[in-house]
Amino acid sequence: MGGRLTVRETAVAYGLSEEQVRRNLRSGKFRGERIGGQWFVEREEEMARAERIAANLAWLDRVRANSRRVCARRAPGARRESGARVIRAVR
Repeated sequence: MGGRLTVRETAVAYGLSEEQVRRNLRSGKFRGERIGGQWFVEREEEMARAERIAANLAWLDRVRANSRRVCARRAPGARRESGARVIRAVR
């Protein structure tokens, strides 16, 4: 079938087991349809999902790169704060 992917093809594309794909189809995480007792995922849905994953990975790469730049600018031996804002009283 040209416009549809089988459960096995979808599992290979995402690196999941066939049962995980079926579970995701039943829960609604993957959109697909059952034809004659067998699940199929629309090829367009799979492509859109792959694009969303790629966009999320690109965002994560940008965050990591920015984090490395910030850490590189920190003075050697400087103490790292735990995320809480440090307020020092000036005397």
